[in-house]
Amino acid sequence: ITPKASASQSALCMATGGLLLWVIGGAVAGRMRSPLRVAALGSVGIMVILSAAFLAFGGGLWVPVAAPVAAWGLSVVLATAYLSGQDRRQRGELMQLFSRHVSPEIADAIWAQRDTLLDGGRIRSQELTATVMFTDIRGYTTVSERMAPQKLVDWLNSYMGPLTDLVSAHGGVVDDYAGDGIKANFGVPFGRTSAEQVQSDARNATRCAVAMGESVDQINRQWNVENVPPAGIRVGIHTGPLVAGAVGSRKRMKYTTVGDTVNTAARLETYDKDLARDDTCRIIVSETTRELLGGEFPVEAVGNLQLKGKNETVGAYRVLREGRSRHEDER
Repeated sequence: ITPKASASQSALCMATGGLLLWVIGGAVAGRMRSPLRVAALGSVGIMVILSAAFLAFGGGLWVPVAAPVAAWGLSVVLATAYLSGQDRRQRGELMQLFSRHVSPEIADAIWAQRDTLLDGGRIRSQELTATVMFTDIRGYTTVSERMAPQKLVDWLNSYMGPLTDLVSAHGGVVDDYAGDGIKANFGVPFGRTSAEQVQSDARNATRCAVAMGESVDQINRQWNVENVPPAGIRVGIHTGPLVAGAVGSRKRMKYTTVGDTVNTAARLETYDKDLARDDTCRIIVSETTRELLGGEFPVEAVGNLQLKGKNETVGAYRVLREGRSRHEDER
């Protein structure tokens, strides 16, 4: 091999290596999620290439710039396009789990903090302290036996729609619909880091339950005009530790909460179905939740309950709707 051929090979290797470095650098730059940062870094890369070529030319060395600029720019564009496609897919999956059941503000916050929520494209399970609410229609079986199927569905939707909206309006996440029942969580999917946040979740859940009662009162007045059977609801609320995460397959996934806190809230909702039958909305909260309310709502003790499936008794209180909360009065 002649010295001239060896120099040509060295120059070719250096040029190839340089192009490869610019390709890798462009791909790294394209990983910046902010469009402004990508544009700024892309411009800086081109300026570096041009500046290096100008300095080399001043020293008597001609360096081609078209290939490095093209390699840098193309890799930035391709990396950005690839990551944008990934983001759209992940956002679609994430919003499929949440967007229909939370306020737009919470949905946006979920997407902004996706790196803490996602693990390999799947919602990461978390141990949280949250407030769980269960609601159910009182006397649903009797009503359903007296209605045609389509009319029954319309009747349910006219009840479920406003109540679901109230959950979202009070910062909750609708977890599930079970026939005529609703399960909602307050304090997910973000872990609470302070006692004030846990207290706020408990108060928001109870405010939501009171607002549900007022909504059902309005619905009943309309149904009375239309000669439609009225509805009454029972609500159970409990605050405590639980596990939140996605269950199911990738094609059909559901975000839910599990644990003793969930079971306790469900048992409070079903406890003594005849209790306060004269009230459109009977709300029972656990002693743990009642302590977090800080006297905002008038309550009366129901007692220490031996709930089904639990060995220990649970202190329970009924929220008295006839005394409006201070929060509602201030508004």
